[in-house]
Amino acid sequence: MAFANLRQDHESVANLLQAGELYLQEGNQKAIAIVKKNLELLKARKDSRKIVI
Repeated sequence: MAFANLRQDHESVANLLQAGELYLQEGNQKAIAIVKKNLELLKARKDSRKIVI
């Protein structure tokens, strides 16, 4: 989430997806849940920036 804190969302998503793949290989369900939550937060932030006309 460090990239997300710097508003570098594209890098954040790429890093989270890569981490998620590694956690899947390890079977680390807790870490996968954290990655999923962080991706959801990034999506919500992106959606909140959309301008409704």
